[in-house]
Amino acid sequence: MKNSKFTKGFTLIELLVVVAIIGILAAIVYAPLQTALRKGRDAKKVAEMKSIQSSLMMYADSNGGSYPIDLATLDTETVGGIPKNYNSTANFDLNKYNYTGYQVNGKVVGYHLYTHLETASPALDGAAKCRGAGSSTDSCVLYGSGGSAVTLTGVSPEPTTAEAYFLEAERTDDSDKNCAADLRSCIFDIRG
Repeated sequence: MKNSKFTKGFTLIELLVVVAIIGILAAIVYAPLQTALRKGRDAKKVAEMKSIQSSLMMYADSNGGSYPIDLATLDTETVGGIPKNYNSTANFDLNKYNYTGYQVNGKVVGYHLYTHLETASPALDGAAKCRGAGSSTDSCVLYGSGGSAVTLTGVSPEPTTAEAYFLEAERTDDSDKNCAADLRSCIFDIRG
């Protein structure tokens, strides 16, 4: 029997090759995993926005057709509340759910609910793509020039074109790459 002072095992080169292979496999899996996570967060945002929209409709039914002044009011009036990631300030934050109400003669007659999505989700095709109150077809609330003025509640004023791309003409590049890089792009909005 041969007596050797070295025991059998893996060499340093073999271990480095295995570590390199694991690193390459991890890098291949990482990018699709991140895309899946972003799409999952977007799906959650869209579902929660639709939940808020349902709560807004129930609130209006219970209050003579008037919507709440802000989402904090809706949260306290709704049994079980609404998703908590809403913007409770007058300044917009596209990482949260933003709400602008359109008030005429003390009654909130319409609203614009919006947030930023991280990917070019199919939900963007069904977005309201509107801004403000007025007689234009791009308006969230159609309101003629005669009579009382419209007062904004909630997030006021609404973001400008330089801050958020709401309208179809502004949405020139709603691609996944652009959504992640530019908060102004890929705005999902609902009007009522």
